[in-house]
Amino acid sequence: KELRFTRYRPKHAVLGSREQMCVHPKVRTAKATSADINHNCSRLNKERKCKYRNGLDGFVVQSGNGTGEAFGMQPVLDMEELIVLGTKRKVCPFYLTRGQIADAEVIFVPYNYLFDKDAR
Repeated sequence: KELRFTRYRPKHAVLGSREQMCVHPKVRTAKATSADINHNCSRLNKERKCKYRNGLDGFVVQSGNGTGEAFGMQPVLDMEELIVLGTKRKVCPFYLTRGQIADAEVIFVPYNYLFDKDAR
């Protein structure tokens, strides 16, 4: 959120785990463990049956719609806002942010990602 208070607007990505960012109600259930979420998400995506991931085809995060961002600029969204966006627009925040990595100038990650060699 601190990025919002600066003039600097780099292309960025906010990463999190499937457990943190999944919005699919059949994957993210009250009883689902982290392993369950990872497994079910991967399974649905391999079969192209996740409507949230499929909803990313051609999806662009809108700017300039009350977010304080100029048109054409990437809005600054934190993880919670990405989850709200994903739920409302029926897109997967996990894969949305993964798709932003290639063009990102700054990548925000949970602290534990710094120490996990596989996450880097």
